[in-house]
Amino acid sequence: MRKPPLSWHRALTRPKTLLSIAVLVGSTFASFALNELIQWLYPDRPIVPDLLFTLLPEVRALGFVSEPFVFVSIVLLLWYMFRHDRRHLPFYFFTVGIGYALRSVLIVLTPLGRPTGAIDTSGAAILLGIRQYGMFPSGHTMLVAAIFFLIDGKRHPGFKWATGLACVAEMIVLLLCRGHYSIDIVGGVALAYLVVVTWMARYKERFRLVGD
Repeated sequence: MRKPPLSWHRALTRPKTLLSIAVLVGSTFASFALNELIQWLYPDRPIVPDLLFTLLPEVRALGFVSEPFVFVSIVLLLWYMFRHDRRHLPFYFFTVGIGYALRSVLIVLTPLGRPTGAIDTSGAAILLGIRQYGMFPSGHTMLVAAIFFLIDGKRHPGFKWATGLACVAEMIVLLLCRGHYSIDIVGGVALAYLVVVTWMARYKERFRLVGD
C-alpha cells in the first residue's frame, strides 16, 4: 500500500529542516550586521558611472515595485516547496542561507555609494525603515535568481516561467529606479548560479527527509 505524502507540518518541524532554517536566519542577520558595518567604516562612499544608466531612463518611482517582485518570487517558491517537494525543504532553506552568507561577506569588500546618492535605500524599503548600504552583489537579484534556479523546470514549467519573469522584471526595475549598479545585478545572478547550480544541486538528495 502506498504511503501518504509527508505532511507539510511534519516536514517543517524535522530537525534537519529546523537546522537549515537556522542557517538561513543566521545568514540573514549577518547580512544586516555587515551592511551596517559598511556605513560605519566607509561613510563617504563614492558614486561611480554606469553605462546602462546612460542608456536607460531613470524612473525612481519604480523602486516601490521592487519588493513586490521579490515577494512574488518567495511566495512561488514556498508554494512550490510545500506543494511539490516537501521532502527537500532543508535543501531550499539551506541553499538560500548559503547565498546570503556569501553575500554578507562580499558586500563589504568594495563598498560604493548608492547610484542615487542617497545614504539609505529607495522604494518601499524607505517606508519600512530598512537601510541598505551594500551594493555588490544585489541581494534582491540574488534571491529571485536563486529561486528561479531552484525550480525544476522539466517537472514544473509553469513555476519556472513565473519565477523567471519575476526575476527579469526585478532586474529591470532595479536598473530603472537606480537601486543597484548593473554590475551588482550581474553579481547577484552569478552568485545565485554559483551557489544553487554549481555547488548545492549535487547535494540535494543528502537533504532529503525520509520516513513519514
